[in-house]
Amino acid sequence: MTTKNWIVALLWVQVASQQLNPQCADILKLAGASEKFGNSVGHAIHSINVRALRRFDPLVTEKNRVPTMNMDLSSEQVLLSYAPDTRGFDKGAFHSTGMKVLDEVLSQMDNQMYGMKYFTPLEKIVHAFHMEEMWTMIHHEYMRLQSNPPSKEVCECAMDVEGNGVLSMLRFVAFTFREPEAVLGLDKTRNRVKRGAHHGDMEENALAEKSPKSPGTMPPLINSKAWAEWVTMLSPMEMSEHFDTAIFLFCALN
Repeated sequence: MTTKNWIVALLWVQVASQQLNPQCADILKLAGASEKFGNSVGHAIHSINVRALRRFDPLVTEKNRVPTMNMDLSSEQVLLSYAPDTRGFDKGAFHSTGMKVLDEVLSQMDNQMYGMKYFTPLEKIVHAFHMEEMWTMIHHEYMRLQSNPPSKEVCECAMDVEGNGVLSMLRFVAFTFREPEAVLGLDKTRNRVKRGAHHGDMEENALAEKSPKSPGTMPPLINSKAWAEWVTMLSPMEMSEHFDTAIFLFCALN
Protein backbone atom coordinates (compact mmCIF):
# COMPACT_ATOMS: atom_id res chain seq x y z
CA MET A 1 0.00 0.00 0.00
CA THR A 2 1.42 3.42 -0.98
CA THR A 3 1.87 6.37 1.37
CA LYS A 4 -1.23 8.04 -0.07
CA ASN A 5 -3.26 4.88 0.44
CA TRP A 6 -2.14 4.76 4.06
CA ILE A 7 -3.20 8.39 4.49
CA VAL A 8 -6.63 7.57 3.06
CA ALA A 9 -6.98 4.61 5.39
CA LEU A 10 -5.94 6.69 8.40
CA LEU A 11 -8.32 9.51 7.48
CA TRP A 12 -11.14 7.02 7.08
CA VAL A 13 -10.41 5.41 10.43
CA GLN A 14 -10.44 8.87 12.00
CA VAL A 15 -13.82 9.74 10.43
CA ALA A 16 -15.37 6.36 11.18
CA SER A 17 -14.17 6.23 14.78
CA GLN A 18 -14.83 9.89 15.66
CA GLN A 19 -17.23 10.08 18.57
CA LEU A 20 -18.47 13.02 20.55
CA ASN A 21 -17.74 13.05 24.23
CA PRO A 22 -20.84 11.73 26.01
CA GLN A 23 -21.76 15.09 27.50
CA CYS A 24 -21.69 16.92 24.14
CA ALA A 25 -23.47 14.03 22.44
CA ASP A 26 -26.35 14.39 24.91
CA ILE A 27 -26.38 18.19 24.67
CA LEU A 28 -26.53 18.20 20.86
CA LYS A 29 -29.11 15.42 20.77
CA LEU A 30 -31.40 17.38 23.11
CA ALA A 31 -30.97 20.38 20.80
CA GLY A 32 -32.28 18.29 17.88
CA ALA A 33 -28.98 17.35 16.24
CA SER A 34 -28.49 13.96 14.62
CA GLU A 35 -25.88 11.33 15.43
CA LYS A 36 -24.17 12.27 12.15
CA PHE A 37 -23.48 15.84 13.29
CA GLY A 38 -19.77 15.99 12.36
CA ASN A 39 -20.24 14.25 9.02
CA SER A 40 -23.29 16.33 8.08
CA VAL A 41 -21.65 19.65 8.90
CA GLY A 42 -18.30 18.73 7.36
CA HIS A 43 -20.00 17.77 4.11
CA ALA A 44 -22.17 20.89 4.02
CA ILE A 45 -19.38 23.42 4.60
CA HIS A 46 -16.57 21.84 2.58
CA SER A 47 -16.87 24.44 -0.21
CA ILE A 48 -18.82 27.23 1.49
CA ASN A 49 -17.73 30.84 0.95
CA VAL A 50 -18.59 34.38 2.04
CA ARG A 51 -21.25 34.80 -0.65
CA ALA A 52 -23.08 31.68 0.53
CA LEU A 53 -22.80 32.71 4.19
CA ARG A 54 -24.41 36.07 3.44
CA ARG A 55 -27.79 34.40 3.04
CA PHE A 56 -27.46 33.61 6.75
CA ASP A 57 -25.77 36.86 7.79
CA PRO A 58 -25.67 39.69 5.20
CA LEU A 59 -22.76 41.37 6.99
CA VAL A 60 -20.40 38.38 7.18
CA THR A 61 -16.83 38.83 5.91
CA GLU A 62 -13.77 36.61 5.71
CA LYS A 63 -13.41 37.20 9.44
CA ASN A 64 -15.72 34.31 10.22
CA ARG A 65 -15.52 31.06 12.19
CA VAL A 66 -16.65 28.63 9.49
CA PRO A 67 -13.81 26.28 8.47
CA THR A 68 -13.73 24.84 4.98
CA MET A 69 -11.38 23.18 2.52
CA ASN A 70 -8.89 25.19 0.51
CA MET A 71 -10.14 25.10 -3.08
CA ASP A 72 -6.57 25.76 -4.27
CA LEU A 73 -5.48 22.13 -4.51
CA SER A 74 -1.86 23.12 -5.15
CA SER A 75 -1.57 24.78 -1.75
CA GLU A 76 0.02 22.91 1.13
CA GLN A 77 -2.70 24.33 3.38
CA VAL A 78 -5.48 21.77 2.98
CA LEU A 79 -8.08 23.42 5.23
CA LEU A 80 -8.90 27.04 6.00
CA SER A 81 -10.11 28.19 9.41
CA TYR A 82 -12.58 30.56 7.72
CA ALA A 83 -14.84 30.60 4.68
CA PRO A 84 -13.11 32.75 2.01
CA ASP A 85 -14.41 35.26 -0.50
CA THR A 86 -14.07 33.35 -3.78
CA ARG A 87 -15.55 35.84 -6.22
CA GLY A 88 -14.26 35.50 -9.75
CA PHE A 89 -14.05 38.14 -12.46
CA ASP A 90 -17.42 39.57 -11.40
CA LYS A 91 -16.96 43.07 -9.97
CA GLY A 92 -20.57 43.56 -8.96
CA ALA A 93 -21.91 43.04 -12.48
CA PHE A 94 -24.02 40.01 -11.55
CA HIS A 95 -27.00 40.16 -9.22
CA SER A 96 -28.51 36.66 -9.35
CA THR A 97 -27.12 33.75 -7.38
CA GLY A 98 -26.94 31.66 -10.54
CA MET A 99 -24.67 34.07 -12.39
CA LYS A 100 -22.48 34.58 -9.32
CA VAL A 101 -22.05 30.80 -8.97
CA LEU A 102 -21.15 30.48 -12.65
CA ASP A 103 -18.66 33.31 -12.28
CA GLU A 104 -16.95 31.61 -9.33
CA VAL A 105 -16.59 28.32 -11.20
CA LEU A 106 -15.80 29.55 -14.71
CA SER A 107 -13.27 32.12 -13.50
CA GLN A 108 -11.19 29.06 -12.52
CA MET A 109 -12.12 26.80 -15.44
CA ASP A 110 -8.55 26.72 -16.82
CA ASN A 111 -7.11 25.72 -13.45
CA GLN A 112 -7.12 21.94 -13.09
CA MET A 113 -5.87 22.27 -9.53
CA TYR A 114 -8.86 24.22 -8.28
CA GLY A 115 -11.88 22.72 -6.60
CA MET A 116 -12.08 19.14 -7.83
CA LYS A 117 -9.19 17.40 -9.55
CA TYR A 118 -9.99 15.70 -12.90
CA PHE A 119 -13.53 17.10 -13.06
CA THR A 120 -14.75 19.14 -16.03
CA PRO A 121 -16.10 22.71 -15.77
CA LEU A 122 -19.62 21.38 -16.35
CA GLU A 123 -19.27 18.86 -13.52
CA LYS A 124 -17.88 21.55 -11.22
CA ILE A 125 -20.87 23.75 -12.05
CA VAL A 126 -23.25 20.93 -11.16
CA HIS A 127 -21.41 20.38 -7.88
CA ALA A 128 -21.61 24.11 -7.10
CA PHE A 129 -25.37 24.23 -7.70
CA HIS A 130 -25.82 21.04 -5.68
CA MET A 131 -24.20 22.82 -2.75
CA GLU A 132 -26.39 25.89 -3.35
CA GLU A 133 -29.47 23.68 -3.07
CA MET A 134 -28.12 22.20 0.15
CA TRP A 135 -27.46 25.65 1.64
CA THR A 136 -31.00 26.70 0.69
CA MET A 137 -32.42 23.77 2.66
CA ILE A 138 -30.09 24.56 5.57
CA HIS A 139 -31.33 28.16 5.52
CA HIS A 140 -34.91 26.95 6.05
CA GLU A 141 -33.76 25.16 9.19
CA TYR A 142 -31.61 28.14 10.21
CA MET A 143 -34.64 30.43 10.21
CA ARG A 144 -36.39 28.09 12.63
CA LEU A 145 -33.61 28.75 15.12
CA GLN A 146 -34.27 32.49 15.14
CA SER A 147 -37.16 32.04 17.55
CA ASN A 148 -35.48 29.28 19.53
CA PRO A 149 -31.71 29.77 19.33
CA PRO A 150 -29.27 27.16 20.61
CA SER A 151 -27.92 27.67 24.10
CA LYS A 152 -24.35 28.61 24.98
CA GLU A 153 -23.53 25.00 25.92
CA VAL A 154 -24.98 23.73 22.63
CA CYS A 155 -22.82 26.19 20.71
CA GLU A 156 -19.72 25.22 22.67
CA CYS A 157 -20.23 21.63 21.59
CA ALA A 158 -21.17 22.57 18.02
CA MET A 159 -18.05 24.72 17.63
CA ASP A 160 -15.70 22.07 19.01
CA VAL A 161 -14.83 21.14 15.43
CA GLU A 162 -11.81 19.05 16.36
CA GLY A 163 -13.73 17.04 18.91
CA ASN A 164 -17.11 16.62 17.19
CA GLY A 165 -15.89 15.25 13.87
CA VAL A 166 -16.39 18.31 11.65
CA LEU A 167 -12.68 18.73 10.87
CA SER A 168 -12.22 14.98 10.39
CA MET A 169 -14.91 15.00 7.72
CA LEU A 170 -13.49 18.15 6.11
CA ARG A 171 -10.06 16.51 5.88
CA PHE A 172 -11.57 13.40 4.29
CA VAL A 173 -13.53 15.39 1.69
CA ALA A 174 -10.51 17.59 0.95
CA PHE A 175 -8.24 14.60 0.39
CA THR A 176 -10.88 13.01 -1.86
CA PHE A 177 -10.86 16.12 -4.07
CA ARG A 178 -7.07 16.44 -3.98
CA GLU A 179 -6.13 12.80 -4.49
CA PRO A 180 -8.86 10.99 -6.46
CA GLU A 181 -6.29 8.40 -7.55
CA ALA A 182 -5.68 7.31 -3.97
CA VAL A 183 -9.18 7.74 -2.55
CA LEU A 184 -11.40 6.84 -5.49
CA GLY A 185 -9.06 4.78 -7.63
CA LEU A 186 -9.52 7.12 -10.61
CA ASP A 187 -6.98 8.05 -13.27
CA LYS A 188 -6.91 11.33 -15.18
CA THR A 189 -9.63 10.11 -17.56
CA ARG A 190 -11.87 9.29 -14.57
CA ASN A 191 -11.58 5.56 -15.25
CA ARG A 192 -10.95 3.10 -12.45
CA VAL A 193 -7.32 2.19 -11.98
CA LYS A 194 -6.72 -1.55 -12.01
CA ARG A 195 -5.50 -2.77 -8.66
CA GLY A 196 -4.47 -6.03 -7.14
CA ALA A 197 -7.03 -8.13 -5.30
CA HIS A 198 -6.09 -6.56 -1.96
CA HIS A 199 -4.73 -3.20 -3.05
CA GLY A 200 -7.03 -0.30 -2.22
CA ASP A 201 -9.97 -2.42 -1.05
CA MET A 202 -9.98 -0.84 2.38
CA GLU A 203 -10.33 2.75 1.23
CA GLU A 204 -12.72 1.98 -1.64
CA ASN A 205 -15.07 0.01 0.59
CA ALA A 206 -14.81 2.66 3.27
CA LEU A 207 -15.66 5.41 0.82
CA ALA A 208 -18.66 3.53 -0.50
CA GLU A 209 -19.94 3.08 3.03
CA LYS A 210 -19.15 6.64 4.10
CA SER A 211 -20.24 8.54 1.02
CA PRO A 212 -22.18 6.54 -1.59
CA LYS A 213 -22.94 9.82 -3.39
CA SER A 214 -19.29 10.74 -3.73
CA PRO A 215 -18.42 12.42 -7.05
CA GLY A 216 -16.06 9.54 -7.69
CA THR A 217 -18.96 7.14 -8.04
CA MET A 218 -20.56 9.33 -10.72
CA PRO A 219 -19.92 8.71 -14.42
CA PRO A 220 -18.32 11.45 -16.54
CA LEU A 221 -21.09 13.92 -17.38
CA ILE A 222 -21.07 13.61 -21.17
CA ASN A 223 -24.70 12.84 -22.03
CA SER A 224 -28.25 12.73 -20.66
CA LYS A 225 -27.87 9.11 -19.55
CA ALA A 226 -24.99 10.11 -17.30
CA TRP A 227 -26.98 13.07 -16.03
CA ALA A 228 -29.82 10.74 -15.04
CA GLU A 229 -27.35 8.91 -12.78
CA TRP A 230 -26.12 12.19 -11.33
CA VAL A 231 -29.70 13.22 -10.54
CA THR A 232 -30.21 10.03 -8.56
CA MET A 233 -26.97 10.46 -6.66
CA LEU A 234 -27.63 14.15 -5.92
CA SER A 235 -31.00 13.46 -4.29
CA PRO A 236 -31.71 15.56 -1.17
CA MET A 237 -30.26 14.69 2.22
CA GLU A 238 -32.37 14.12 5.31
CA MET A 239 -33.70 17.33 6.85
CA SER A 240 -32.15 16.28 10.17
CA GLU A 241 -28.73 16.56 8.53
CA HIS A 242 -29.56 20.08 7.34
CA PHE A 243 -30.61 20.98 10.88
CA ASP A 244 -27.17 19.88 12.11
CA THR A 245 -25.51 22.47 9.87
CA ALA A 246 -28.12 25.09 10.76
CA ILE A 247 -27.14 24.73 14.42
CA PHE A 248 -23.46 24.95 13.54
CA LEU A 249 -23.84 28.03 11.34
CA PHE A 250 -26.09 29.77 13.85
CA CYS A 251 -23.44 29.28 16.53
CA ALA A 252 -20.61 30.32 14.20
CA LEU A 253 -22.29 33.50 12.94
CA ASN A 254 -23.96 34.79 16.10
